[in-house]
This record gives sequence, C-alpha cells and structure tokens, in this order.
Amino acid sequence: MVLGLSAAHVLARRVVRPIGALVRRAQAVASGTPLTRDANDADAPVAITEIADLRAWMATAEEALLRRSEALAEQNRTLGELAGTLDLGMAMVRDWDGPIRFWSRGCELLYGWSAAEVVGRDAHDLLRTVFPVPFPEIKAALEHDGEWTGDLRHCARDGREVVVAVRKALRRDQAGRPVAVLESVADVTAAREAEAALRDSEATLRAVLDALPVGVIIANVSGRILKDNAAHRELWGVPPDTTSWEAYGEWVGYRPETGERIQAHEWAMARALLKGETTHGELVECARFGTGERRFFLNSAAPVRDARGRIVGGVVAEVDVTPHRKAEAALAESEARLRSVVNTAADGILVADAAGRIVSANASVVQMFGYDAEEDLLGRDLGTLMPQVKATTSGERPSSTDLPRRELTAARRDGSEFPVELSVSSFASGGQRFSTSVVRDVTERKRAEELRNLLAREVDHRAKNALAVALSLLRLTPRDDAARFAASVEGRVTAMARAHSLLATQKWEGADLRALVEAELAAHVGRLSLSGPAVRLSPEAVQPMAMVLHELATNATKYGALSLPAGHVVLSWDTVGTGNGLRLVWQERGGPPVQAPTRRGFGSRLLTSLVVQQLGGDFELIWTDTGLHCEMQIEPRFLMSTAPSLTKESSPRASIEERRVTCTQQIEQTNHQPAQKGVRPRVLVVEDEALLSLEIESALDELGCDVVGPARTLADAVRLAAGERPLSAAVLDVNLGGGDYSFPAVDLLQTRNVPYVLATGYGSARWLEGREHDAVAVLIKPYPREALAGAVRAALHRAAQSQVP
Repeated sequence: MVLGLSAAHVLARRVVRPIGALVRRAQAVASGTPLTRDANDADAPVAITEIADLRAWMATAEEALLRRSEALAEQNRTLGELAGTLDLGMAMVRDWDGPIRFWSRGCELLYGWSAAEVVGRDAHDLLRTVFPVPFPEIKAALEHDGEWTGDLRHCARDGREVVVAVRKALRRDQAGRPVAVLESVADVTAAREAEAALRDSEATLRAVLDALPVGVIIANVSGRILKDNAAHRELWGVPPDTTSWEAYGEWVGYRPETGERIQAHEWAMARALLKGETTHGELVECARFGTGERRFFLNSAAPVRDARGRIVGGVVAEVDVTPHRKAEAALAESEARLRSVVNTAADGILVADAAGRIVSANASVVQMFGYDAEEDLLGRDLGTLMPQVKATTSGERPSSTDLPRRELTAARRDGSEFPVELSVSSFASGGQRFSTSVVRDVTERKRAEELRNLLAREVDHRAKNALAVALSLLRLTPRDDAARFAASVEGRVTAMARAHSLLATQKWEGADLRALVEAELAAHVGRLSLSGPAVRLSPEAVQPMAMVLHELATNATKYGALSLPAGHVVLSWDTVGTGNGLRLVWQERGGPPVQAPTRRGFGSRLLTSLVVQQLGGDFELIWTDTGLHCEMQIEPRFLMSTAPSLTKESSPRASIEERRVTCTQQIEQTNHQPAQKGVRPRVLVVEDEALLSLEIESALDELGCDVVGPARTLADAVRLAAGERPLSAAVLDVNLGGGDYSFPAVDLLQTRNVPYVLATGYGSARWLEGREHDAVAVLIKPYPREALAGAVRAALHRAAQSQVP
C-alpha cells in the first residue's frame, strides 16, 4: 500500500505536474500571450482532471498553431511574390570586398549574365566599371555616409556600353563593420545620350546664334529672356537680368522719327507676346548699357506658338544699322559739299548719259548758256550746247569715253557763239555709263590773250619807235655845246620815259591828260595853275604830248617865266568849239620880257613837228611882254570817248612824283654843301646793269665818294650792307633781276641808320612796299645825272646830321 502511494506520488511529480505545465503553455499559445517559465512547474501537483483540461487545451493550441501556420504560409507566399517582383528590378548585393551575392533578374536582362554565372565573381571586374571619380573615393564616401549615388559606365556581356544611375547602400554587422552593399541601378544610357545630344544641340545653337551678324533674343511667354547672342550684346552691351516683359522698361530706346522713348509694352517683343504681333524692320535708336552710346538698329519680332496655336514665347532679330546710318550721313554730307562745290564752281559742270542727254547741270552752266533754270537743260542733247559734240560715225559720244582738254565753240540759248574749253571723263553707276563735262568759258582769256599779243606787238613797236626817236634826238640836237647837248638829250629821253611809265600803269589804254601834265611838270609844283575838264588821250598821243610839255617847260626854265622865282605858268584846256578836238593854252606870267627869236631853233622845230605832223593839229607861239603864249589844237581822233578816273595803280605815281619833288627841294638845299675835306664818304652801290653801275660810280667819284661794290646780286648786297666798316649812304636799284628785290638789303641799312636812295624803272609805288617813305629820294629811270648827284648829296647831308650830338 505504501509502495502504491509512493508510486502514485512519484507519478504525480514526474508526469502529472509537467502535464500541468504543458497545459499552461498550451493556453499561452492559444491566447497568444508570451510564454514564461514557472519555477514551481516541475514540482506542481497535477490532478487527474487536469488531463482532460490538457486535452482541451491541446486541441485549442493545435487549432491556434494551425491558423498561425496558415498565416505564416500566406505571408511566405506574399513575400515570395514580392521577392519575385523585386527580382524583376535591377539590383545586386555584393560583399564589401566585391564578390556578388545576389543578382536580380533585372540585372540578368540588363547585362546578359544569369545569377548563377555572376554570384561569387567581383562585380567591378565583371562589368569593367568606369567610375566618375577614383573608386577609393567612392568607397570612402560609402563607408562614411552609408550610401553613394552617381553614374557608372558598365560593359554588358555583348560589349554594349551601359550607363547606369546607381544607389549604393551599406549594411553593417552588429559590430558596425561593413559586410555587404546593396546596389540598385537604373539604365540611363538613352537619357544620358539624349542629354548629351541636347547639350550638343544647345552648343550648336549657341554657336549659330553667336555667328549670326544680327542680334537675337529668345524669350518665354512671360517675357523672360532665355537666350541672346554675341551680336545682341555687342549692340546693347551687357543687359540686366530681364524676367518679364514689364522689365523691358529698363531698356532705353527711342523712336528716331519723334525722339519719344519706347515704353515697356511698346517694344516689339512685348507686342509679340501680348498681342501676337509680328514686326519687320522697325527702326529703333537705343542707348547702350554701361556707356549710353547711341546705336541704331532695325527691330523685327514674332511670337512662337505651340501645336495648338498658343503663344509660348517670342523671338527678336536686331540688325545694327549704325555704320550704315553714319555712312549715309557722311554720304549726305559729302554730297552736300559736292553739290555746294559744283553749284559755286566758276566752271560749268554737266553730267550726261550714254546717249548724250543732259541729266544734271550746275548754276554756272545755266548762266553760261543763257538759260533760266537747270530744268530747262535736262534731257537736252549736248550737241545743243556744243554743236561740235556730235555723234561720230562709230556712234561714240563724249559720254562713253574720256576726252582730253580741248577748245571748241559753244552756242548760247539766243544762238550767239563763244569759245569754251571742254574736258570730259566717264564713269559707271547702276550699270549705266555717264560722263562729266567741265566747260570753261574762255572768252575773257581769249580777249586777254589777244590783248597780250596786241600789247606785245605794241611794246615791240613802241620800244623800237622810242629807240628810233631817241636816236633822232641824238642826231638832231645841236652839238655846239657838249654839256647843253647832254642835258637836252637827257631831258627829252626822260620825258619819253615818264610817258612810257604812265602808259604802262594804264595798260597801254591811253592816259589822263591831267596825270600826264602833273608827271611831266612835277619839278615845278607850286608854280603851275592847271584847269580843264577830264580828257583821256589815246596811246598814240601820250608820248608826243609829253615831249611837247617837256619842251615848253624846258624853254620856260631857261628863258621864260620859270627862270625867275616869281614866274609861273597857267595851263588850260577844253574841248569846246574845236570840233570835239582838244585845245590847249600855255601862258607864262611873271617872267622876263621875251621877244620872238631871230631864228628857229631845234626846240621850235620839234614842237611844230610834234603838234602839226604827229598830232594833226595847229600850233601857234605868241611872244608878249608878260611871257610866252602858246596855243595848240589836237585832232579828235587822238581823244578817247571816255576819261575814267585814275586807277589805284596810277595814283601812286603821284606819290612817287611828290616824293621826288620833295627830295629835289632837299637836294637843292644841299647842292652847295661839299663833303668834309680829307674824308671820303663810303657809298654802297647796288645795280645789276653794268652801264648804269659805271655811270653811278663815275657820278660818285665826281662827288668825292668811295664806291662800295657795286653789288649785282641780292646776296652781295646783303653781305656788303652788313659789312663791319660803316657806310655813309647807299644807292640801290629795286629790281635786281631773277625775281630778286633789294628790300632785304634796304631793311638791313635801315637798322644801321644808313640813308639810302632808291632807283626804279617802275612807275608805281606798289612795287616798293613802303620803303619809299624812308628813302632820301626815289629816282625814276631814266633819271638825270644831276638828280643822282643831288640825291647822294642829300643822303650824305642826312648822315652828317645824324652824327651831330
């Protein structure tokens, strides 16, 4: 019995109690609560009834386990489907040191290797990876950040290059050590190629835009400028960041026609975006950014539309026309200058087409040919103006070829002809040939040439005639007294020279009678009374009348009124009652009583010959107690129809004569003042004519002077005038030949206070350039020897006075 109880007790401890524990575990499993171990479970007593409970709970646990198993199976099935789906993606798992552990179906499709072929192989060796940066850098970033993203280049099994976008994720163990890398990849080969093609396209577009000679702007629908080109930046400078069409107000532009500034909405781009307006060649004046430089451009704009016609942007083209505008302005200015020159040119300028029809004519042509306006000439044939300009047998006209300068006859509108000089040159314009004809009216030149030839013949005739007259005077003048002979001949030749000078100043077109009288009787100013109207003598009458006046004055000086201090002469003339001829009356008063000579001398015979034979008039000498009374008449043919006033060139003659008279009075005061004994004055002589210089040397030697020179060139004259030894006086010829004048030597003498005498063959003071004012005397060639001697004495007297303290 005891043994039975002991056995039951052991059974209870060994069997029933664990069953109780199992029941509790089954209940926990069935209820889903966590399992915990009870320390007393091993020793807890279990009743027999617990076996029934155990069976119930076991059934419940079995049912719960069945349901759990089914849920796990469904979860495994879902996970399997998900894993299969994920396997279709492109992913791989490799160890940290490189061998592949997982290779997805997507990778098999992308690269061409199966998972069985690649697992265990090094990924980078297999795919021949090209890294964008060195692989150690990627590995370091992955280890540091736990991930890395970027593009890699791989090589597929068939040799294709594959560009993939990779995301590498690092898995670490519980110690934090890298153990595996998950790499998810995406094939971006086509995308990268498209991006490269897009970049190439963008670069090409940029190159094309920058190569364009016109400025280009591309904007989106809001007006934001997306692209521009080099030509645009060259035109505008560096523009601001323009984000909308409203910001176009920052762009400074003007309408050249009105000068008004263009507002934001008025720009061609804004109108294209807002209204869909297309603009072509709108002229704009802009102010360049940064410098404000004004530029001109033609602005064209158009909207950009999508497939449905909606405006999505706009484009502008700008053609810089600033150089053209400047060229046009310069051309217009040049044409204006040319037109001004052409219109003011003294020569006529004609432009004709290939057919010889006039297409342009300047004002000189219009005036030259007697027309009212240029329009009257347009379309006319050149032959209308210049009959000699006709089409040749070959059909050539001056408009198709160049012609050298030549003379021909032209016809005015009224039919009158006149000589012209014509030069023609041709040019092409607009595919047509034109000619430019320069026409010069040479009427005055021809007249001047004729006058010059006439003067040359006249001078030749008169020079020979003067030499013949001088020779006759030498032959006819009595030689009984040498001194009287020399004085007579010298006086008569001098009278002829004065008449010659007067004719020269009047261009051999005659001379005014009063001017002739004043020139011949200049030595007697103050003792003459002149009266009469303005009368102009013909050139043929000037020299004979000069000699008549000289003979009367010489006779009055020797025997008549001018031989006494109180005597004077009244000379009058008129043209009344003489058949329009000239009547002159010479009346001497206050002189000694005179009687008719018992014989006719050479002077009387010369007067009669000059008046009666050469001037075709009458001559009468009346001897009275008061003096000689002479009346003469000259034929009308020796008088000119008009008697113009003296020209500016002839009036200086009087100033020279007045200067000569003043000097003569001074000379008379010094004629009896001999040079200081024992001192021979040094007188510079400047004369290029050998005979004249010899005569001057002889006269100076008689006056007791030493001659310095004579100098025959300007260089010699300046050298001697600047010499170290002082000079007492100087006698200088004005014209030294070869175009040289002695004025530099005169100026040098003035600085040294040396008195000087000028000798000239010119009858006008215009050639003396003011030097006559400081001269002691101005001697007009031919001059009497006494005049030279008196002038030198006056110069020496002035020199002596300047040395008196």
